[in-house]
Amino acid sequence: MLKKVKRYLSIISFIMLTPFAWMYGVIIWFRNSLYTYGMQKVHGYNEAIPIISVGNLTVGGTGKTPCIEYLIRLLQEKLYIVVLSRGYKRRTHGYRIASIVDNAQTIGDESYQLYKKFVIKDSKVQVAVSEDRAKAVQKLLFDYSHTNAILLDDGFQHRRVDRKLNILLTSFHKPFFRDHLLPAGRLREHRQAASRADIILVTKCPTLLTHDIQEYFRKHITKYCKNHKEPPIFFTRIRYGTPKSLHASHIGSFSEHIVLVTGIADPDPLVQHVSETYQLVHHIAFKDHHQFTQTDIRKIVSIFHQVTYKKKCILTTEKDSMRLMDPNLSPILRQIPVFLLPMSMEFIEEEKAFIQLIWDSIRNKK
Repeated sequence: MLKKVKRYLSIISFIMLTPFAWMYGVIIWFRNSLYTYGMQKVHGYNEAIPIISVGNLTVGGTGKTPCIEYLIRLLQEKLYIVVLSRGYKRRTHGYRIASIVDNAQTIGDESYQLYKKFVIKDSKVQVAVSEDRAKAVQKLLFDYSHTNAILLDDGFQHRRVDRKLNILLTSFHKPFFRDHLLPAGRLREHRQAASRADIILVTKCPTLLTHDIQEYFRKHITKYCKNHKEPPIFFTRIRYGTPKSLHASHIGSFSEHIVLVTGIADPDPLVQHVSETYQLVHHIAFKDHHQFTQTDIRKIVSIFHQVTYKKKCILTTEKDSMRLMDPNLSPILRQIPVFLLPMSMEFIEEEKAFIQLIWDSIRNKK
């Protein structure tokens, strides 16, 4: 009965929001037309430096950061790389190069995650944030003239910057071809915008993916790529690593009894993994990029202490851990064992073909 009520409410909500989605769609169509027909300037840098954009059509949850990390690992041994992001939900403004004084509040949680994982360990990788990425690219070319490639994080809608390669991500469980424009759905722009993609990755796929399912996705994706040469489509999944303690004092305190804390757009694959791998006792879900407060942390600690198992721990994502490490929150969290779960992107098949496309775009600068 409850499911039926929720379904009816969802249908009613969709019907009520559809007119607003049409209005939004007209605005987006007009904006894209300005770029498509040359009425809005596009800043080209292909001859100076190859730019690879990673983005999506929806409002999050497609795995952009694991994809960016994959590309960094692929390129960093041979190239000097800069990752350029807008630094979503940061509390600063303007052009900023990530440094030791930064945190999730100054450059955004995803950028800070990339800084901690790569920049600190490798001088050949830099992370920069800016609202105006066209100007930021110009500054990067001046400040870091030795840079060989720029990875444009969440850049699919940022059409002021021309790019050598446009990588579009779509989630297996929530593909763009089943979605609708905001606010009736989660699409930032029309499905036909997929025609701008040079490569499409279907992310967060299940471990077992049949040929028939792959063909189903290819058929429905290419239907929206008619204005462009059909892009190659690859299928990827999440690979989960070994949980790591957030604080040194609890390194040996990991437990199978998990209180999961998430502030991400699509926690469903993670919830499924934790449920299958460990014993999920409780899931505390916050909105994507949620800025944790001391009240939130006290709530998490309170729920943790209510769990009756003697040995237990908090488990969260790498992205969430960047915000949980805030100096105002850490003293409260140090009382209990908190672990982050690393995750990476891996290809189900045809990885070599994808890698070849990336290197071809890098080497062919014209």
